[in-house]
Amino acid sequence: MDNQRPSQGPQNRSDLQRDYRERERLAFRNLLGALNEVERTNPRSRREILRRAAECLRRLGQEQIDLQRQLGVFPNNVVGTGSQPEAIILSDEDFEWLQDYLAQWEQQGGTGGPP
Repeated sequence: MDNQRPSQGPQNRSDLQRDYRERERLAFRNLLGALNEVERTNPRSRREILRRAAECLRRLGQEQIDLQRQLGVFPNNVVGTGSQPEAIILSDEDFEWLQDYLAQWEQQGGTGGPP
């Protein structure tokens, strides 16, 4: 069996590279558009777009954590919530499963840990 990739001609490689650059251009254009919806900015380079987007994501993440704290919701993945209890939000299916699981445990005497 031959494990080598078939050689791609220069035309095919240049087409692939051109497609890649076009997709990358579109991705940066979309990122800049989304960034401008959140904050008015005029980054001049792709590096600046990425830096500003990263800053914006961090800021929005912190704002979300602050709002959740104000509402008394403490997500499990928040680091540094201190001594605050963490909220656990279960779907209806998970809640039903947990109820059944604990009912089985109680039927077995409820000692020695869950079944």
